[in-house]
Amino acid sequence: MDAEQETSHPNARDGVEPRQRLLKGLVIFLAVLLVVGFAVVVATIVYRIGGADEKTEALRTEADTPMKVDLPEGARIVDILVYRGELALHVTYSDGRQAVLILDSETGGLVPLAEFQ
Repeated sequence: MDAEQETSHPNARDGVEPRQRLLKGLVIFLAVLLVVGFAVVVATIVYRIGGADEKTEALRTEADTPMKVDLPEGARIVDILVYRGELALHVTYSDGRQAVLILDSETGGLVPLAEFQ
């Protein structure tokens, strides 16, 4: 074989060009990054699905014993919001007044929070 026909790079080690080593390293890095990213997404989904706090669990387990909310005649519930195990009721009364009532999950009682004119 003639010395002029040899085209390997002078810094080549084990017959692998430096550019090929760089690309191989980049591919390995990106594959690891992809696997780690996928694991983070799966872990986040599992955490959010199973991440109910204790108060929410207490409300779920007591679902077979419904709580009664006594509202005056003509009052209606406009909106309901569950936050950290507490139940917030936006109520409109027949005279036009509005109120936000909080249902305490521990006592089952309603606590008036605000009233709007």
